[in-house]
Amino acid sequence: MAVIEPDQIALRSRAGSPKAAPLPPGFRPEVYHQLVVERNAGRVRIRLDGLVVLEGDYAPGPARVGLWSDVPAAFDGITVTAHFADHFAGGEARGWWADRHSHWDVRNGALAQPESTPGRHEIAKGEALENWELHLDLQLLSEHGTGGVLVRPVSSSALIEAALVGPAVAEERDTRDQPASPHPAAASWLCRLGDEHRPLPVTFDPAAEHHLRLEKWADRLSMWLDGHPIAEIEVPADPSRFALFTDGAAAAFRDVSFTGLA
Repeated sequence: MAVIEPDQIALRSRAGSPKAAPLPPGFRPEVYHQLVVERNAGRVRIRLDGLVVLEGDYAPGPARVGLWSDVPAAFDGITVTAHFADHFAGGEARGWWADRHSHWDVRNGALAQPESTPGRHEIAKGEALENWELHLDLQLLSEHGTGGVLVRPVSSSALIEAALVGPAVAEERDTRDQPASPHPAAASWLCRLGDEHRPLPVTFDPAAEHHLRLEKWADRLSMWLDGHPIAEIEVPADPSRFALFTDGAAAAFRDVSFTGLA
């Protein structure tokens, strides 16, 4: 429970000792103040008028949100949003889960999968939502393979890939689709959303960080790479969840931010 008291703001729990911080000098209780409570797995962070004032670690799991006061009070601008933002700067990956045979680690401020040998690795977080937006920075640590995001609709076993595809994978596809040429298109990287493929410039550097943005709105899934629109496809309109993945590639993911859309 996050409460504003006469001289302090406090974070109280049924288990454990409360945490408290003094209110800013000149704090006026009779005017509106913005109180933001962020919960990411078991970490709770309190912002007062835009500034982080308290943090605490508690047991993760389902939770409810409510308003409470034992004095006359007014509440306005109330929103509850499914959201998390992970920067991995503290060496932790709170709330992420991966198959026991999948290799993931937090290193150098990134959620990294270091294996570039053949095989798929996945790691997931968050609930299934009908409408959502995902931002992340992706750096590929190998010169081949695939890395990006898997989207899983809850009503379908089909997986939708939003990914950067390396030359080795692209070469297999080109060999099936057309005769080999002295200068195959497989020499360049591709950006893929479902069945949509977009060739990337020959100057594309997979070793650099690239920003991926995905937005699902009802039955449409859209993808941007480094701020440029890549593709929009039709998907099941029901809720879906996402996972980060690599396939025959090593990769590092940074600044992963997921937000539910109303």
